[in-house]
Amino acid sequence: MHYYIDGYNLLFRFLYSAKSLQEQRNAIIQDLVAKVTLLDLDATLVFDSSYQSGESTRSHKQHLEIIYTAEKESADDYILNCLKSKRERRQETVITSDQRLAWRARRLNAKTESIEDFIGWLNQRCKNKRKSEKQDQTIRIKKPIPPKEIKKEIRPGKTAEESHDYYLSAFEKKFAEEEVQAPPKKKTRPKPEPEPKLSDMERWQAIFEKNSQE
Repeated sequence: MHYYIDGYNLLFRFLYSAKSLQEQRNAIIQDLVAKVTLLDLDATLVFDSSYQSGESTRSHKQHLEIIYTAEKESADDYILNCLKSKRERRQETVITSDQRLAWRARRLNAKTESIEDFIGWLNQRCKNKRKSEKQDQTIRIKKPIPPKEIKKEIRPGKTAEESHDYYLSAFEKKFAEEEVQAPPKKKTRPKPEPEPKLSDMERWQAIFEKNSQE
């Protein structure tokens, strides 16, 4: 859908005496640029030559096309001439509260919408869009759950130096497993040392000394 917006008809619906016409026109343009771009709309804002002189000009600010008609050419005539050149006029919507322009646009099978209805719809769509983007951003910045720490497996290397860590780690692991699984050792009393064997002469001498003492 493409929108033709009657520029000064829009401006005079929201005119404030505290600012100049040019200041308010620039404010309206900036507001429309932001909202039309946010919603990815295709729109043309048309100002007629009643308030300026010279040739027509065309410019773009992001998604908004801005037209200033040539001297003595009204915005109504410019919009209607554009509609006449379109094949799919049902895909064109004229935004105006000028009843005469709206009637002529509908005669060309184009759609129409009042300034008030369009601005209300535009503001609500932008509000919903910003709310949705804020919620999406909150979900995206949610703190991720840290992954479980994975212990790096040590493998033997190509050289003896590179294999040192592998075999040391394997030995310590095996030693720890065997120490846990092995049953506790029973305490045993030390065996008495056997008496030294005596020769026959030493044995008889010992008996003789024992008898002598008695």
